[in-house]
Amino acid sequence: MMKLTRMSLFSLLCAFLVFGVLLGCKTTDVVTQDSLQLQANKDEEGGEAVAISLIDKGAALVEQEKFEEAIAVFDDIVRRFGSVYSARERRWGAMAFTNKGVTLLRQGKIEEAIAVFDDADRRFSSDNAPEVRGCGAQALYYKGNTLAEQGKTGEAIAVFDDIQSHYYHICTPDVQKRLATAQFYKGVILEEQGRTGEAIAVYDSMYSWYGYVSSGESCNADSPELHEWTANALLNKGVALGKQGKTKEAIDTYDDIERHFGNDNSPDVQKWVAEARRNKTDLSH
Repeated sequence: MMKLTRMSLFSLLCAFLVFGVLLGCKTTDVVTQDSLQLQANKDEEGGEAVAISLIDKGAALVEQEKFEEAIAVFDDIVRRFGSVYSARERRWGAMAFTNKGVTLLRQGKIEEAIAVFDDADRRFSSDNAPEVRGCGAQALYYKGNTLAEQGKTGEAIAVFDDIQSHYYHICTPDVQKRLATAQFYKGVILEEQGRTGEAIAVYDSMYSWYGYVSSGESCNADSPELHEWTANALLNKGVALGKQGKTKEAIDTYDDIERHFGNDNSPDVQKWVAEARRNKTDLSH
């Protein structure tokens, strides 16, 4: 089961910085670019090709640990493309904003990075292009994880709530996954603080929004990755109820996992279904 401490939250963030995807921005982080996506765009003429070339340049500088030079490149991208008419070009400006914040984190400049993430949210949360707004959601997500790692859990929870309130209406799978992930981590932090009832309420909220795979209540109810986070949240709920001695409620929760996700084709979902079955069996004996 995914029980994350504050340190493991930060470890996951670091994994995103080195290997992960800037979800919603449609590219990987500043260090490892998504070669397939970039190659597909290399034939584009005009400003977008220039933006891609500069993103590559900034990424290469980060890889060489030439952080100040990389930040200068990202600032240049923001100046050139952050406010242009074309959404396809504007997303590179938004991405550069987030990449700048990530680079500052790599340097240990936490406060400066957080300020950049806040600026990205302010600039792009109301953009009319979902792929641009997604970069704002990603920036807030990095901010929340950074605050959690610093032990500022109250501020982290507030940021995770901001992600929900600012971006819940964006029905792209990447942004919805980021929302689900942020809410899941909020629940984990609440559990670590002993606020089990509040954590369970967060898990229930995720289930209501993402879990009804056939009702159409969620704008991305069919996303396997959302199923994974929701099943994991329900598993955490069941474990929490079991620890409280609420055996029947815990078993009912495990039954919900089986009922809604038992036929899911995703191996990542099925591992939580299998654990729910084991937990139910243990409680039944």
